Amino acid sequence: MTAFQAVGLQWGLEIIRLYRKAIFIARLKLIAQLAFITLAGLGLRLFLLGNARLWYDESGSVWMASLPWARMVAATGGDVHPPLYLAMLWAWVRVAATMARRGWSCWGYSPARPCGGCF
Repeated sequence: MTAFQAVGLQWGLEIIRLYRKAIFIARLKLIAQLAFITLAGLGLRLFLLGNARLWYDESGSVWMASLPWARMVAATGGDVHPPLYLAMLWAWVRVAATMARRGWSCWGYSPARPCGGCF
């Protein structure tokens, strides 16, 4: 290998290293932006959570979650919501305050917020 080829090889390796570093930094920036959008949306949603009344489907879910366990399981047979959602909401209603009943859906929606414009 000549000295010219060795220098060219070193330059090529340096270019590859710089390219990988640029890709890594671009990915970090994208992750930081998505995290910011997610946390900002969650913050706004939690801040304004108690201002509006429950929507029709929310009130139906909260009502079913406030039933005793056996009646709630029986009531899920005619509902469009998945039973696991109502089971988790049932536990959430027993732990959280009245305003926080909407919070369960808020926590579930927040990770999907950055993808909202994609679909």
